[in-house]
Amino acid sequence: MILTLIVVITIYGHTNYYVGRRGAQALATYPRARGFFLILFAVSAMAYPLGRILMSFDRGLPTSVLIVAGSFHLIMMLYGLMAVLLIDCIRLGNAFLGFLPKVLTAHPGPTGLTLFLVAAAGILLAVAFGAVNASRLRTTEAEIRIPKQAGTRMLWKIGVSMDVFSFRGKFFISLLRYG
Repeated sequence: MILTLIVVITIYGHTNYYVGRRGAQALATYPRARGFFLILFAVSAMAYPLGRILMSFDRGLPTSVLIVAGSFHLIMMLYGLMAVLLIDCIRLGNAFLGFLPKVLTAHPGPTGLTLFLVAAAGILLAVAFGAVNASRLRTTEAEIRIPKQAGTRMLWKIGVSMDVFSFRGKFFISLLRYG
């Protein structure tokens, strides 16, 4: 148990450090924006663990707010990690192949700000879309007839869940005996 907790906290800390560091690096020529980003990022990174610790003492509104804010930070951290890895892969490929125009690489300040704003806007839009979609759950029943015998099973209940972010259906099948 303690080893798992150490591994999870280590991965969480390193991921936050990497995403936060790269975000701050993109804002290096804008010190006020960089300071604001670092403070906001650090506070939101501490929200979920702090909320979970406080949950063992009190299950009130402040704890719930911390957990919800931390949950949103977790998804934004995941999307931020994917964005930063994509940008780093493009930069690495450009270092070897030189396919980006010189106007982008000659002025890292404005380019970093533009990449930061595009990534942040994309992340915020995806999270907002997911939050709205998650608040509007829909249940649909469909009767499917299979004209074959399935042993002694008379009834199958199949649940289908659609994950909005990856657009992959996840199927959960529970087999029940009728009778």
